[in-house]
Amino acid sequence: MTELQPNLIQPAIVQKPKKKKHHLRYDQQKIAVSWLFLLPCLIGFIIFFVYPLIMSFIYSFSTLDLSALAKGESYIHFGQAFT
Repeated sequence: MTELQPNLIQPAIVQKPKKKKHHLRYDQQKIAVSWLFLLPCLIGFIIFFVYPLIMSFIYSFSTLDLSALAKGESYIHFGQAFT
């Protein structure tokens, strides 16, 4: 046989304050979405235009000797081209 326990006072339930959701404003959303749509085009532009442009500029100042590594000869090629 069990004895009935008196009603115990339940501790008050402490509710945590709700965190505010960080929503972007409408104009910020438009800017973010436009960058997402432009991103593939920008990546393609960098990979297929900017990188080859920079590398061709770097390669133009070097000479390749098959018996040695590439040597940097600054303006010899351009001096020969314009004389």
